[in-house]
Amino acid sequence: MITESKISEEGLTFGYNKCKGFLRLKQRPDVGLTVLVSPKWMFVGVLSNSYTTNSNGCPVFLDGFSFAGLVSL
Repeated sequence: MITESKISEEGLTFGYNKCKGFLRLKQRPDVGLTVLVSPKWMFVGVLSNSYTTNSNGCPVFLDGFSFAGLVSL
């Protein structure tokens, strides 16, 4: 649990790494993660499929603000 006293770069890195381990992202290089953090909660969304590709052929994923509607529910 990330408490208010641990809202620091190290605390958020620790929380991110816990999520990364739980979701097995190291074994799934084609999957991404978006994280929205507030003082009371953390929203983690798994990005498993791009919605388009850019002109260089790289996949394009939704950014964290695309999930704002879900968070407000």
